[in-house]
Amino acid sequence: MVRLARFRLRFLLQEIDLPPGESILGRSASCHITIEDPLVSRRHARIQVTGDRATIEDLGSRNGLFVGGQLARGVVDVSAGARVRVGTQELVICRSAEENQTKEDQGLRHELRLLERGSSGICPRPWRNTSTRS
Repeated sequence: MVRLARFRLRFLLQEIDLPPGESILGRSASCHITIEDPLVSRRHARIQVTGDRATIEDLGSRNGLFVGGQLARGVVDVSAGARVRVGTQELVICRSAEENQTKEDQGLRHELRLLERGSSGICPRPWRNTSTRS
């Protein structure tokens, strides 16, 4: 039985898995996590997950990256419950544990996450009222 620590990013009403390695946040559709906000740079920040550790760093964004209300400079360790602000959006780093996974199961889940990250549906889009007024 393997216990695997897993990080997630809570954004609006969704939680997005953060697989091991690098996840780029930004406005560009080429980012792993796309945030539609005019104050978010095309490539705003990088989250790096390595083992039981997660870090975040600003990628030279115009409006900065805030962790716990403080402007982040360089690579910043983020723990469970850390509040991160990019543009006008607040994100929360979450940590959960998955139990009873075999190495084969972990590989499958990782592959599915990578496929999900490449799809356009990974990031929540702003809700738009499409009803017409009479």
